[in-house]
Amino acid sequence: MSGSRASQSQQNMAVAERGVPSRARSSTAPAAGAGYTITHAGRQIRFGPVAFWIAVGSVVVMAGWSAATATYFAFRDDVLKGLIARQAEQQFAY
Repeated sequence: MSGSRASQSQQNMAVAERGVPSRARSSTAPAAGAGYTITHAGRQIRFGPVAFWIAVGSVVVMAGWSAATATYFAFRDDVLKGLIARQAEQQFAY
């Protein structure tokens, strides 16, 4: 019985080497339009819809946080004054 298993695995390897997909691989293929693909320099990275929107949401939150921080530093006179004073002190120290 072990001889038939070995010959069967050799046949499966030969099929995989020829590029013919096996039944197991074809049944697990992703559905068309089931995700997003990023392509760069001949490489492709596939993301599912949930992972893609988590990444987009994270970028939007980081951009909003950066804009809020920049606005805070620009329009709060005491913070901006302190930053300028510290910079002047460091310049005079050298």
